[in-house]
Amino acid sequence: MVQRGARGGGCSGSHIGGRDAGDRNASESHNDAESQPSSSVRGSNILEQVPSNPSKRKFIEVDSKKEFTDQISVIRAITCILKTMFDGPWTSWKKVDKEHRDAMWEHFKGLYVLPEETDVLARKVWEDCMKKRFPDVMRRAREASLKLAKAANANASLEGDLNLLKDYRPNWIKKEYWEKMINEVWTTSKWKRLSQSGKNNRNKLEDGSVSKHTGGSISIRQHKKRMQAMLKRPLTGVELYARLHTKRST
Repeated sequence: MVQRGARGGGCSGSHIGGRDAGDRNASESHNDAESQPSSSVRGSNILEQVPSNPSKRKFIEVDSKKEFTDQISVIRAITCILKTMFDGPWTSWKKVDKEHRDAMWEHFKGLYVLPEETDVLARKVWEDCMKKRFPDVMRRAREASLKLAKAANANASLEGDLNLLKDYRPNWIKKEYWEKMINEVWTTSKWKRLSQSGKNNRNKLEDGSVSKHTGGSISIRQHKKRMQAMLKRPLTGVELYARLHTKRST
């Protein structure tokens, strides 16, 4: 049975996902990377205390683009929920069972006020957000593990033998889960092929240079809205591209 987080409470310190958040924070010192602020993580992974009074909670809805309004807040909440309620050897969103998905959804709804008539649509949009966010959370987990391994002088790399990362798990993932994720997925030839293919696609050559998106964790549409509000005029496609990308010589 999945234990739900207290609705109206933040992710920090609540007993959810079958584990107590305080216990996880007492993990070994070499497993603290994910709990510390990092320049690679925008904002805090800890949600502020949410008022139990719905009138004081943040209102969100699904817009015409089938995305939540206030996308920045939603992405931060999703990241926090994934980490705090992580309770299985899940390397992709499709591996998260229905019981845990339902528990995460209930916790998410406790953080916001959503129009009741859009509950079914909101659940679908939320599932899509979770699916899109999950690979990035896993990538950051591997990168955090690699940093710890290198700090301990382990000869590890994300392109090499990931078995070397087993002793350097993020503190929000149980040891048995972390080892199973490495053994059954991240060290397989299939995953390595897909990982390399994804890396090649991200580094795809465009006009003799590598285009690197620097928009961050919010959508391009949200960036466009902000830029137009700042400039007080419509933004051209060229301007948007120039602001969201940098060029590196190859």
